[in-house]
Amino acid sequence: MRAIGKLTQFAGLAFLPIGVVMELTGALPGERPVAGLLIMMVFGFCLFYAGRYVEGFGGQ
Repeated sequence: MRAIGKLTQFAGLAFLPIGVVMELTGALPGERPVAGLLIMMVFGFCLFYAGRYVEGFGGQ
């Protein structure tokens, strides 16, 4: 469980730099790419928090 939690945390941390690069290159779809970046940031935060929860659960 701890390994899955750490992997999920790493995936959550990777979302923000990927989103920034996608915004800079124009790869985010839509009229407002900043909205897509915000969605990616919130998803990455939720993924990181879920991974932290799973890691803590596996440590007990």
